[in-house]
Amino acid sequence: YDFVADPDNHKLVQSLKCYCGCDAGLEHASLFSCYIKELRPENKAIYSDHGLGCLTCLSEAWEAEKLKAAGKTPAEIKISIDKSFGPN
Repeated sequence: YDFVADPDNHKLVQSLKCYCGCDAGLEHASLFSCYIKELRPENKAIYSDHGLGCLTCLSEAWEAEKLKAAGKTPAEIKISIDKSFGPN
């Protein structure tokens, strides 16, 4: 949860589509929703356990973290995630 929970990464993770199908079944709006159910004042997070139990969610978050650490921009990260995990 560390990468997703870090307030510095919220905007990025909220911009990433989750490709595990949870958008239909769980009505998740983004990868962020797979890990965090709700943000309360001062960025206090109420966590969802979905992200830690889903290989796709874990892989997407790990890839986003790796790309950010490599200096990629949010736009570059989104393109890479969409290419790697989206429909071919």
